[in-house]
Amino acid sequence: MKAIADLLKKIYLFRGFSETQLEAIARVAQKRVFNTGQRVFYEGNQADAMYIIGVGTLKMIKSTTEGDDQELVRLSSGSHFGEMPFLDGSPRSLTAEAVEHCEMYEIQFAKLKEVLDTNDSMAAAFYREVAHYLAARLRQSSEALAVIRSHHLRS
Repeated sequence: MKAIADLLKKIYLFRGFSETQLEAIARVAQKRVFNTGQRVFYEGNQADAMYIIGVGTLKMIKSTTEGDDQELVRLSSGSHFGEMPFLDGSPRSLTAEAVEHCEMYEIQFAKLKEVLDTNDSMAAAFYREVAHYLAARLRQSSEALAVIRSHHLRS
């Protein structure tokens, strides 16, 4: 349980949590093993969990309009993925596939919600971190758009 709590500490969603709160989340995490080439989930699937990689590497894949698979990023030990649908209920936007043997921790959204619903301060810390993360992403997107526009205007 301590190993899971240590991984959780590094994830932005749980940054403001106490050790006791991290342990409450760790208790609902389930260990899952995926072999090389095995898919964790598929783009377009309904989402019901997020994942934290304990050991191994996986790739995130996006299907193109031509039907090809495009690898966007590789994630390894200590990384997390699949949390955004918890916030908006959207389907999976990418496919996740193990590049090698992976040991992960799965946190079911329903169980995460139960834990957050039982502790107002934990829920407040969680959603505060989400707001900080989304604000930073919006800022990055705005800056990237400004750079693209300035290059376009010079062309």
